[in-house]
Parts: sequence; C-alpha cells; structure tokens
Amino acid sequence: MRCVSPFLAAVLLAITGCATNKPLEAQRIASIPSVEVVRLATPEIQRHSPETVAAGGLLFGGFGMEAMGAAAGKAMRERCKLEDLGYLVMREFVEQAPKQIPRWPSMRVQETPVEAGYVLKDAYQLQFQPAMVWVYTFGPKGLMVNLAASILSSAGEEIWKYTASYSQKEAGRSREIEELEAESCKLLKEEMQLAARALAGQFVADLSGQKR
Repeated sequence: MRCVSPFLAAVLLAITGCATNKPLEAQRIASIPSVEVVRLATPEIQRHSPETVAAGGLLFGGFGMEAMGAAAGKAMRERCKLEDLGYLVMREFVEQAPKQIPRWPSMRVQETPVEAGYVLKDAYQLQFQPAMVWVYTFGPKGLMVNLAASILSSAGEEIWKYTASYSQKEAGRSREIEELEAESCKLLKEEMQLAARALAGQFVADLSGQKR
C-alpha cells in the first residue's frame, strides 16, 4: 500500500487489519491459461459527519459510528443512485489488465457478487474484496476507499494478494460535501469513477511488476 496520512492509515487499519501483500512472479502469470473474475459484495457506503462520529461513538462506540454512517450513506446512495464501487473497480481492471500486464490470461467475468468463501474448482480465480467506501464531510473530506484483490490457483492456493486504497484528500481533490452532493451527487459520481480507475491501476501495476 502506498504511503498515506496518519489519520487515513489509522482508519484503514481499523477496517482491514494488517493486510499482507503477496507478489506474483511474472513466470507464474504466463502459466495461467484463463481466469474467472469475481467480486464480493461491496459494503454499504458510509457518510460520516461530526454528528455520526459523536452520536454513534457515544451510543455504541465504533460500531455505532459505522451503523449511523451506513444509514446516512444508504440514504445518499438511494437519493443519488450511486453505482457499486466494487463493480466499477472490477470493470476498470478488466479494461486495463490486457493492455498493461504482459501475457495476461483471458478472463471470464461474473457480473453479480459471489459469497465469501466462494471456490471455483479446477480454474484460476481473481477475486475483488471491497472493504470500505466512506465519504467524509470533515477532516479527510471526500471519498475514501479500501479494497483488496487476490488470485487463487486451480488448487485453491492464494498465489497473489494486494490491498489498494484511495483517498480523495490524499489525491489533492478535497471537496465540501455540498459540492459533492449537488446535482444528484454529480461530483461524487465522477470521484468514484476516478477512484475505481486509480485502484484498478494499483492492482495492474503490482501484477506487472511496477511496484516491486
């Protein structure tokens, strides 16, 4: 994972724990005949304001904050008809990978999410695992995303794993919440597209050896 601010690092650690990346050797890619691309369900987008943090924290601690943030996020998602960020990342990866990863195998994509623990017998599987999609109205203003991806061999062995993160503030694109939510969240939708492109790019860069 690239360097992030101490605040963002603390948030990501609280959500995902200590993620361990596992590189994939170039010669291993060449031995993969094809790969099934799947994704787990994306957790509810959370919209955090001083009110959700204070009230949620007082009531139930961190779990209360997340519950209130998810309720506010669901209302925002439904009002603005926001797309599924996990799907956007998967779509971007499928677009980028054949062009940028040498000898990348053919892909078969499952459009709908699979259950955790999904096993595909006798085939390689690339699985996207969204962990968090948060929007902050204060502090690290804007969109914040954390998402992992892994490749399982046809025998079920995890042969690659990488955790990627995106922060609108770290990208130098902070916006006030009023701007993000104006015109049915036009700018937030644009930011989600940019985040998906950046996250997919991180996965592609690691698989192509650019981050090692």
